[in-house]
Amino acid sequence: MKKVILAITLITLMILVGCSNTTDSITQTSSSDSAMQTAYDTSLGARTFTDSLLKEMLSKQGIADYVIDTTAGGFITSDPVIYMVGYRYTHNGQTDVYGYKLSQSKDGFEVIAEGIEIGEVIIGTSN
Repeated sequence: MKKVILAITLITLMILVGCSNTTDSITQTSSSDSAMQTAYDTSLGARTFTDSLLKEMLSKQGIADYVIDTTAGGFITSDPVIYMVGYRYTHNGQTDVYGYKLSQSKDGFEVIAEGIEIGEVIIGTSN
């Protein structure tokens, strides 16, 4: 009888210890998911920010009639997080790419780098 009680006690203890570890990993996963969701949501804001930068850049080049064929973006989970947005656009029968690499600031976003090379990394070549 003592062996049965001891066995039941040990099994119950093992189950309780296993449950407490599972709860910690669920909490860690939820926290990680929340951080990734925040970074994704912020990357959408980065795209909105670069949409206006691209329009302004093309306007300065005298390109008013263009079509954005593809937009791609995302983030790099470094510290701080780096946001990237790339565009493939067509104007006058010619296809080009352009991209932006951004960091988040208290006022919105700051451009770290921009250009055709950034666009090619994000979108691929214009060919």
